[in-house]
Amino acid sequence: MSYYPTGNVVINTGGTGVTYGPYTTSGFGNLNWSVPANGITYASTGAYTALTTDLKLNKDADIKFGNVSLMETLREIQSQLGILTPDPELEAEFEELRACAEEYQRLRQKFLEQKRVWDTLKRQNI
Repeated sequence: MSYYPTGNVVINTGGTGVTYGPYTTSGFGNLNWSVPANGITYASTGAYTALTTDLKLNKDADIKFGNVSLMETLREIQSQLGILTPDPELEAEFEELRACAEEYQRLRQKFLEQKRVWDTLKRQNI
């Protein structure tokens, strides 16, 4: 059973102005990366090596698995779970919004502490 993808993987990083990529690999084990735009080819044989640095993308970048957007999926999950995303610029402009954010954090800490106490009592069968 293979735990790593096989076949070709193509990463397009196009944008306005200079286009980088596409980057193409033939899979894991024998790594063969090519960047046709500037003629760079990287080849390595042997075991899979994990990424050792952070992968940073600009705010408009996305990762797609087939036709599924990772960014759209994350936004949908956040929406379904009701995950709040702070907006410091807006909070700085509107005092009421900042006060609500602070109250939310205060209540969150209070309820997390209550939950820890109840969980401890449950484990002790009190």
